[in-house]
Amino acid sequence: MAYVAENETVLGYPKLAARMSANPEWLSFRSFAALNIQIGFVKQAELNHYERLLRSVESKEYHLGYSQDWYLTISEEDARTECSSSSKEQPSQMKLVRTIEKKLKEYSTNS
Repeated sequence: MAYVAENETVLGYPKLAARMSANPEWLSFRSFAALNIQIGFVKQAELNHYERLLRSVESKEYHLGYSQDWYLTISEEDARTECSSSSKEQPSQMKLVRTIEKKLKEYSTNS
């Protein structure tokens, strides 16, 4: 690591950073642990909400066969992507699964 001489830096954070780089044992950064934990709780609550919604939609759409064959959901999504003129809406299960997938990625990177 290259040492930056204190006399080559201006007062304030640049000088403090130069001094601390010369003495890394002085380094102390706040971790914001309580905030990180609170955000984790919020994300868990959000995921719980989406999970309950998905279970509800699964029950309502059971007769469509999505719960036994996800290919039906995926193939309908692909068909609508290829034929954008179709007025059919994407199955709610697939919308929820895509939303949950994004939320899970956010949750995994923050926990």
